[in-house]
Amino acid sequence: MSVLAERALSLHEEHLVDTRRAIVAAARHCFATSGYTETSLDDITGEARVTRGAFYHHYDSKAAVFALVVEQVENEFIDRLVAAGAPGATVWESIVNGCLAYLDVALDPEIQQIVLRDGPTVLGWQAWRQVQERYGFGLLSKWLTLAMDRDFLPTQPVEPLAYLLTGALNEAALHIAQAPDRAQARAEMGAALTGILGRLGRPIIAANGGSKSAP
Repeated sequence: MSVLAERALSLHEEHLVDTRRAIVAAARHCFATSGYTETSLDDITGEARVTRGAFYHHYDSKAAVFALVVEQVENEFIDRLVAAGAPGATVWESIVNGCLAYLDVALDPEIQQIVLRDGPTVLGWQAWRQVQERYGFGLLSKWLTLAMDRDFLPTQPVEPLAYLLTGALNEAALHIAQAPDRAQARAEMGAALTGILGRLGRPIIAANGGSKSAP
């Protein structure tokens, strides 16, 4: 292959990548502002400035692009949580602070619409749960396991507890977003969540009846 042919092929590949990125970015903007149901294929192609033919050259359907967008938003969501940090004097305090930080980050309208509202409906519960498990659910499970290892929690199956906490966090975030006074709702939900976690993570009572200090 000649140098000119290789260059032409490289430019073509770059164009394909740019087109895919433009479609995903346009779809993400439309899904976030209008929701999945109200977003048409014409909305996406118009925003991306591509033809329907170009769209279908890269993606089979609007749903296929939505799945990519959910993965992208979830990944950035976790990055923002990690960047926000959740320092605490103990592992359990870090878990509590991390859950409270979740409420703040999850209030982003884009996360609310794409991940929490449309995600389960469009992807289906099982597929949506798999995305959750790859990101926030998996992270929470690891921290809960560490809390058990350090005696902040009694040893128990991690998955049921992680599911319960994830569901509570998602519902809390949705409630805050829809409340007339979001600041007040955030304060109330934060207080309730802190109270629940405080009781859940209280010091374990040793077999002899004395309190077992957690490291």
